[in-house]
Amino acid sequence: MSERDDLPAGDGGVKSSFTAWLDNFWYHYKWHTIAIVFIIAVVVICTLQMCDRTEMDVNILYAGNDDISMTRDGEELSEYEELVKACLRFIADRDGDGKRTPAVLNLFIPSDEKIAEIESDPKVEVNESLVRENLSTFNSNVVFGDYYICIIGEHLLDMKVTKEEKDNPFVKITSYLPEGADYVYGDKDTVHDGYVLCSDYGVYLHSTPLKDNPAFSELDKNTVIVMRKFSEVTSNFSTSKAEDYFRFCEDVLRKMLIDEAYE
Repeated sequence: MSERDDLPAGDGGVKSSFTAWLDNFWYHYKWHTIAIVFIIAVVVICTLQMCDRTEMDVNILYAGNDDISMTRDGEELSEYEELVKACLRFIADRDGDGKRTPAVLNLFIPSDEKIAEIESDPKVEVNESLVRENLSTFNSNVVFGDYYICIIGEHLLDMKVTKEEKDNPFVKITSYLPEGADYVYGDKDTVHDGYVLCSDYGVYLHSTPLKDNPAFSELDKNTVIVMRKFSEVTSNFSTSKAEDYFRFCEDVLRKMLIDEAYE
């Protein structure tokens, strides 16, 4: 048998110079190549997601006693979708993309009293781990971020308001009530023809015209509306655009407090 009889069939037993180079390259740079390909794939995927992402016109934070369901019941909209739809009435097309798109952050953070009420049924238990996680998210978002309009439980407002005005994360709510509006300070059970404030920083939702709107009308009686102070630290807006976005949110809040739908 000749020497060539031992060589693999099909290629004559002779590797081309390119194949030899490729084998040598792969042997020495296999992991380098895999790492580079992985990085390129991640960059491409992230770029495509960024291009496909819909920019929200306004971000609204809900945090409180209501465990707003994200799940649909048959063909009916979920409670969360109903709330988003209710918020949609008050916003304009800020970014000019032809769509009006609100984003609502949904955080179930019940008060101690609400937890006791829920767990009075021995078959029901509050997910304390989820509540702690939601509370952490809430705390972060009242310091910085894109959520200025906040619909929250009164207990959360009490937790954040301080005696020193400069340390409060919220704006005095009276600056957003309609000019000449009649208001009093009270509690959720106060009967009044005008607005009922729980403090300088929050107005009870059920004392506003929103009380007659779908989704809003279903929220807990302890729910209040507040406005976060302006912060240059945001996740979606450059410093130059951050204040413009804040002013836009202020206009949305004013519309909400008089139930003036955007057309």
